[in-house]
Amino acid sequence: MLHLCKRLQAVMNLVPQGVPVADIGCDHGRLACALLQRGAPWITAVDISALSLDKARRLAETLSVGDRMIARQGDGLEGLEPGIGAVVIAGLSAHTIRDILRRRLDTARAVGCLILQPMQDMEGLRRSLVELEFTIEAEDMVYENRRYYPMLRAVPGSAFYTADELDFGPKLLASHHPLLPQYLLWKMRVIQRAGQDLSGQQRVQMDKQIVRLEGIRQNQLQNRPFCG
Repeated sequence: MLHLCKRLQAVMNLVPQGVPVADIGCDHGRLACALLQRGAPWITAVDISALSLDKARRLAETLSVGDRMIARQGDGLEGLEPGIGAVVIAGLSAHTIRDILRRRLDTARAVGCLILQPMQDMEGLRRSLVELEFTIEAEDMVYENRRYYPMLRAVPGSAFYTADELDFGPKLLASHHPLLPQYLLWKMRVIQRAGQDLSGQQRVQMDKQIVRLEGIRQNQLQNRPFCG
């Protein structure tokens, strides 16, 4: 089985098994090939770079799964084959992911689910999903190379989330994800470093942010599920 980094392994774990998948922004094809090895009937690998697509094709051939990969040059959901059960968009910016979904919203809603892992601004992406009428079905987070990577699986449907859930993930909060306390601590430190020279009302607002994050962190620490 092809070895994946922690980030891509966690993304793959969110993809339903046994369904055709479209990997948008497939890069060199490692995730697409791992999904084929795991049993996906076929994969449409999409990337704007012809060089990346050629590397994805070569990797698939090397792993003897090339007959189940469709490689297409592009930057979105245009022209996807009927029957796609899941769309993966991982490693792109939240802004790019929003644009991809908005350009072909009917296509995005027609597939079984979306697995999304932006490189930043997950908070904004969650808010965009609510606006586009998707609901968050599952979430995960990993820490790798000194970075936190939140990710989610979304399905069509309306949902309401609190501000805390939009900022930190309804499923991450509900499951008391083990990385959340240290992630919240990291967020507090980032805010403090950025605002160390603030004063007056700006300082008050920063302090309110810190108090809010610490309250969420303490709740997560105190209400973890017991495993015994």
